[in-house]
Amino acid sequence: MPARGTDLDRAAQILKTVAHPMRLRIVALLCRGEESVGAIAERLGTSATTVSQALGVLRQERLVAVARRDRRASYRLEERVLRQLIPCIERLAAEPAQARAGRPRRRPALRLPPAA
Repeated sequence: MPARGTDLDRAAQILKTVAHPMRLRIVALLCRGEESVGAIAERLGTSATTVSQALGVLRQERLVAVARRDRRASYRLEERVLRQLIPCIERLAAEPAQARAGRPRRRPALRLPPAA
């Protein structure tokens, strides 16, 4: 069954949101489990402020959720499809550029009407 327009719109919004390198790194890290802002910042070698800003964008798009326990907040993936998307992106990034360059170009799957 073909995807509906609203499904494709949501998919495009998810891809747009995780397209930022810092947000993509955070999502990849959260695929392994819940983490606090401080732990994420330490593992990614950046500031807690940078991580908090990126998490705010991800939370606004409902891709991550925050769980508060006592005075500690930890973040987890809310959008399960990201657990499947991240390994695909990692495989794509790991593929040598030479291998991609040597492939013949494929025709686009969508047939566009001729320009008027």
